[in-house]
Amino acid sequence: MDQEPDAAAARPTVLLDNGPHVNVPDFSGLAARNVAQECQKLGLELSLLGSGLAVAQSIPANSQVTPGTRLVVKLSRFAQ
Repeated sequence: MDQEPDAAAARPTVLLDNGPHVNVPDFSGLAARNVAQECQKLGLELSLLGSGLAVAQSIPANSQVTPGTRLVVKLSRFAQ
């Protein structure tokens, strides 16, 4: 097979998953307890970094993910 490496990398990857999906909320400004409760209701795996209120999350709000997806939420006591 005589194919350039860049040509193979340029092809899009398509993942087919017909399972259920959940909408990732915007956790900005929520306390850790509220973030944890919402993740538990949605079936998301949660990792919290820091303490205080949510200031960042690893998966953007309104993204569609499958239950069991790991989400990292960064917390801070100071406004950012």
